[in-house]
Amino acid sequence: MAVTAKGWGPLLLIVIGAGIIARLIWPFFPGLVLAAVLCTLVVPWHQRVLLRRIGRPSLAAGITTLLLVLLIMIPLAGLLFLVGTEAMAALDWLTTGEGLNSASGGFQGTLARLATKLGMDPAMAITLVTAQLRRVTEAVMGRSLTFLSGIPGVLLQLGVAVLAHFYLLRDADEFMASLRRMIPLDPEQTDEVIQRARDITEATVYGTVAVAVVQGTLGGLAFRMVGLPASILWGTVMGVLALIPMIGPAFVWIPASIYLALSGQLQQGLILAAFGALVIGTVDNLLRAIFVSGRAQVHSLVVFLSVLGGVFAFGPAGLVVGPVLFVLALIAIEMGRLAMGHAQWQAVRTAQAPGPASTPP
Repeated sequence: MAVTAKGWGPLLLIVIGAGIIARLIWPFFPGLVLAAVLCTLVVPWHQRVLLRRIGRPSLAAGITTLLLVLLIMIPLAGLLFLVGTEAMAALDWLTTGEGLNSASGGFQGTLARLATKLGMDPAMAITLVTAQLRRVTEAVMGRSLTFLSGIPGVLLQLGVAVLAHFYLLRDADEFMASLRRMIPLDPEQTDEVIQRARDITEATVYGTVAVAVVQGTLGGLAFRMVGLPASILWGTVMGVLALIPMIGPAFVWIPASIYLALSGQLQQGLILAAFGALVIGTVDNLLRAIFVSGRAQVHSLVVFLSVLGGVFAFGPAGLVVGPVLFVLALIAIEMGRLAMGHAQWQAVRTAQAPGPASTPP
């Protein structure tokens, strides 16, 4: 429908107000989205169990938020500590540790045997690979320092997420009423859009993040089972890669299986390959069927693009924020299309309605 000259004033005010608000909250956008996602996941349990028993919204919201922080932050802090410790040990093992200094076994022995089979000088091959590994080590350490310098910003986003999560839980009914008023659709269509957004958010988190955590855990256990070093580190890497479709944990366990086989540990290599293919590879489909069954599923290409775009735009938080924002943007576009179609339908009905009966002369 065309906007009349008289309607441009209110529309301009809406655009200006929305632009000012967006500019003010943009620095905290990842934290706000993370709070909204977590609130969507826990609000049914919060209202059905805790709020009903306590009866005081502020106290119930505070307890739920505290439990969620403890449930997420304590394991995450422990995981980061263990990963950092194992990363330093693994880099030392690759560059100066026993695994490289052993001429008969370990990493250096494998390189020596491969170089001999390919007709190369083993000492030269080991020197070249060691030099490249040292460069990788320096690059990783540089990236680590860059990440550490961004910790204050991450803590700020987490603080915003915790505070916003508390208020979203406490005033959930008021927020939902305001959201319904802002959606330019019929109440029935509004309920459908809100339910779809909730289903897609749950499907994205449960079907992507939860599955990645399980796959990373299984990958770390498999590495520990076959005696590979830094199992927690590589399990974490596999969990992160599981968030990216078409890559996944196989990007780690396949080279590790080949390394075990080439280093003379054929049985361990076959065990890791079988475990990766039969357990880690199939648990994805099994858990997605359990977690996402009955919910709106998200296409793998959407997840792939939104994860990478989210990481580039928001850093580590983009692993979760990216897919949710992408899907919510698609819902917003569809919502606008439905609103335009509803307005055009109303205009057609108005034009086709019979006018007032004319009086005879």
